[in-house]
Amino acid sequence: MLHLHNFAGDWYAIAFDHQSQEVRDFHVGRMRQVHETEAFFTPPPGWQVDAHLRRGFFMTRGGRMTTVSLVFDAYQARWIRERQTFHVDEQREDLPDGSLRLAFPVGHNGLEAVARFCLTYAGHCRVEKPKSLRQLVRERLQQALKQHQEE
Repeated sequence: MLHLHNFAGDWYAIAFDHQSQEVRDFHVGRMRQVHETEAFFTPPPGWQVDAHLRRGFFMTRGGRMTTVSLVFDAYQARWIRERQTFHVDEQREDLPDGSLRLAFPVGHNGLEAVARFCLTYAGHCRVEKPKSLRQLVRERLQQALKQHQEE
């Protein structure tokens, strides 16, 4: 194991996955049979916990890095400003109309988690970039509309 950390009340072990041959996050609560083995690994050269955690959003990480840019309208921005941070490397920019731009780097695999985050503020959060995230949010909204059609 490389690191043990808590996120939103859940414990995660960052360890080497012998099946995928990658460093992964494992939810400790999902572990059923933990036992010591003779399998060892050498941490990847230069591996650092902070760099690993920065590659994701919430607990989804990995993939090619991209920059996310979200704009919260003036209504929602007042509450977003009250929050500490959503991502350790985020940048905030107050816009003239009272809205707020939130930008941060994330691994491409984390875009699904960012889409869920955006949908939490549906109607008050607009994805500026990347285009793939905007499309993902659009697809989720269309799916939600379909599920809520009057019969």
